[in-house]
Amino acid sequence: MIRQLAFLFVFLLISLHLFAQNDPLILRGLVLDQNSKEPLPFVHISIAGKSVGTVSNGEGRFSLSIEDQYRDQTLLFSFMGYDPYRLKLSSVNWEKPFVNIPLKAAVVELNSIDIKPTDANEEMRKVLSKITENYRMTPYLMKGFYREAGKHVEAKLKDLFFAEGVVELSKAQTGPKKLTYDRDKSRIIKGYKRNLPNTVLVDGQTFEIPNFTQGAYLANILDIIRSDEFFFDKDPFKLYQFKSLGRDRYNNRAILIIGFEPKKGHARSAYFLGKLYIDVETHAVVKAEYRMSDETRKLYNEQHKSLDMLYRNYVINYYQYEGHWFLQNARLNQVMIDERSKQSIEVTMDFVSTEIQFRTWTKDEQEQQVKQNENFTNLATLATDDFFKGFNVLEREKGKEN
Repeated sequence: MIRQLAFLFVFLLISLHLFAQNDPLILRGLVLDQNSKEPLPFVHISIAGKSVGTVSNGEGRFSLSIEDQYRDQTLLFSFMGYDPYRLKLSSVNWEKPFVNIPLKAAVVELNSIDIKPTDANEEMRKVLSKITENYRMTPYLMKGFYREAGKHVEAKLKDLFFAEGVVELSKAQTGPKKLTYDRDKSRIIKGYKRNLPNTVLVDGQTFEIPNFTQGAYLANILDIIRSDEFFFDKDPFKLYQFKSLGRDRYNNRAILIIGFEPKKGHARSAYFLGKLYIDVETHAVVKAEYRMSDETRKLYNEQHKSLDMLYRNYVINYYQYEGHWFLQNARLNQVMIDERSKQSIEVTMDFVSTEIQFRTWTKDEQEQQVKQNENFTNLATLATDDFFKGFNVLEREKGKEN
């Protein structure tokens, strides 16, 4: 009898504990320019001092899942060229959990650092010398959200494929002698896809579109600090020319903007041209905007006879956490012409980091890793609307669904 009562007591305690665990609160909102009221895309939204977060979508909208332990914390909104904005979660009306966030354009002051003329090559040498200090070289896990979408340009951007999911990256030891993502791995925690035909109809004939996916490995490939396609692990001054383009502000920090483009005759080794945004204090690259060069694009098209690339653009952002800079989000946008159907296909791929953990995979997690060449859409499943409940995601763009 005593043993039965003890068991019943323990059962009641466990039940009370489970009932005390509240579901995460979901905060939704819209990030706007304070003056123009225009929405701001890809603003970083995080719990201040934590790695938990997301970004606003291309329409400025966001949602963030707030766990119990964070309900008295402050959200930090960060965006290049704007002052940071802080929102105390205790001030939110949780009966109507929607907020408008007005960001104010930052004033770029000519302080003692900014007045000095910037030697772009000298700054790039500082960037290279500080990489192992600024970016974590030892193993860690990065949870994130991935989305890939393809649209038929000639058919008013009709959807051809759409898949998204929660992924986890295992970032391996790298550097200092060689920076690489070769040993970085990925696994899919949850994957969703829309049931779409994946074909185009032209003059009564149906054409299956090519496989464009980078899948769960996109974030590994576009982490430019580790990528062997970028120039941080090469001799950049042999392949690229650099020039100073100006100043900016990020989270009240001074930023230098350095432009880069391939030197003539190096199209096979120097693929990109664009801009790097460099934190003055740490000499860390915190943002990159770039595209594939015309020469490299021509070489690509010569090697891929079934496709003709019109352009490929990239935007990469990093954020600071625990003394290092980590990948915040990455976007690849490109338009390709399928040579069989002669139709244009716009492909957009997004990755958003939602949490960092300083640990390695368990044995079970390691067995769930996917191969780099596996088609993400094929690995995903059809699902209900609450499929991603409890996970931080990149909000879908309402104006782009067809």
